[in-house]
Amino acid sequence: MYEFGKYLKYYRKQERITQQELALILHVDQSLISLWERNICEPNMETLIKLCALFDMDLYYVLQLETEKQRENVLNSLNIPNNIKSKLSVFQNDTDNTQSKK
Repeated sequence: MYEFGKYLKYYRKQERITQQELALILHVDQSLISLWERNICEPNMETLIKLCALFDMDLYYVLQLETEKQRENVLNSLNIPNNIKSKLSVFQNDTDNTQSKK
């Protein structure tokens, strides 16, 4: 989630909600909100989804997967062996996907 804290703080301030108020909404301690905003730790997926819904944030944007290049970088960082890569549809080109659906 790279810079998630930056997004959280920006959107929270846009809505004029304090860390304490956000903590009350999410049923967490205010210090946890502070840790998220400083990128010391990250919320779990369930909380992340709630935050995205609450502040109308796009999950792909928050996860920095909004562009194909960023998505590629994440996939490449996984160092997936070729024999496994060949099984994953994400690595197939459009023509392969079209043929496999027939």
